[in-house]
Amino acid sequence: MSLAVEDVRGLLVAKLTTLGQTALRDRDEFDALTEPELPATLVDEPGMVEITNIEGTAGGAAYHAASFALTFAATTSAVAQANFNAALAALMNDYSLGGQVLDITPLNYGGDENGGKDIFAITLEIRVRFLTPPNDFGTLLT
Repeated sequence: MSLAVEDVRGLLVAKLTTLGQTALRDRDEFDALTEPELPATLVDEPGMVEITNIEGTAGGAAYHAASFALTFAATTSAVAQANFNAALAALMNDYSLGGQVLDITPLNYGGDENGGKDIFAITLEIRVRFLTPPNDFGTLLT
C-alpha cells in the first residue's frame, strides 16, 4: 500500500486510541487474538483503492477512495457493541479526522458474532476519501 493509505490507517488507529480502545494494525490474519489482548480493534489494510485525477486544481490532485474494515473484538458481546458504537459516533462527529481526509462514510457492518471460543466480534466497513498529488500517492494532502 502507498504511504498515504498507511497515513490514513494511522489516523484511524490514533482516533480509536483516543477512545481508550486498543487499536491494532499490521496483524497477520492467521495470528489469533488472545484473551489478554482484548478488547481490541483491528484496522485492516484496504484492498483496492479507487483513484481519480482531478483536473483544474492548482497543481492537480488525485482523489482516492479506500475501504477499511474495523473489527471490534471482545470477550463479551456487550463490550464489542459498546466499542463499535463509540467508534462509529466518534468517526461521524469528526468525519474528516481533523481535516486530514475529505470524509468517512460507513458502508456496512457485520452483526455480532462469536469469532472463536469466548471472542465476539463486530466488523464495520468504512470508505475514506482523501487527496494526494496527481503522481505522488505517498503524500497526503490536507
